Amino acid sequence: MKSRTSITRNLLIILFVSILIAGTSCKKEQQDDPITSVTDRNGNSYKVIVLDEKYWMAENLKSTKTSSGSSITIATSPVQWSTTTACCSWYAYNSTYTYYQDCGLLYNSEAMKKNPCPEGWRIPSSSEWNSMINSLGGTAVAGGKLKSTDNNAYWVNNVGATNSSKFNAYGSGFSNNGNCLGYRSSAHYWTSDMSTREVAANTTGVTIAAGSTSNGYSIRCIKDIE
Repeated sequence: MKSRTSITRNLLIILFVSILIAGTSCKKEQQDDPITSVTDRNGNSYKVIVLDEKYWMAENLKSTKTSSGSSITIATSPVQWSTTTACCSWYAYNSTYTYYQDCGLLYNSEAMKKNPCPEGWRIPSSSEWNSMINSLGGTAVAGGKLKSTDNNAYWVNNVGATNSSKFNAYGSGFSNNGNCLGYRSSAHYWTSDMSTREVAANTTGVTIAAGSTSNGYSIRCIKDIE
């Protein structure tokens, strides 16, 4: 017969293995249950997709609060647009037009640097944008896969759009020193290191450019899959 010590030791081993299996099972369950939406500090909800093994928001950011909870100034006219303090604006400074609302806010560089993304999310870096673009076939074709196929309200003369990525890029335009340009013809997105990624109606490509402190661009936030 086995000694009481031996039996106790075996029971402890069984218990330990059971705990390990249970922990692994829970972790797998969490990984198999992906995030499909996220809410920002203002209470706005966004669809979430998986691209290049990361979570990406499938809509442009609308938050007017920074990561610390401070308010970002909403410019209501070109003269209120700032190049030195955190600010944002709706396209054409019109907060009531439904299609502008759908396109989210345009943020200056100071607002972008303060990370207005939902808690636990961040502005993607150039390398993260590039990796995602490469996963869609590279700069020559990724734009078509990122663009919404809605050619009425959000794009005009939209070339090669398939939205196969489900990124749902609208022609949200940009702010050039307070002047809003490019609605329905282009979309410009900040990277965390002060460059931009642009998609346009007349091409399937993605353009890489330097960001300007006097301009305002859209933001898509990302999160690592844990």
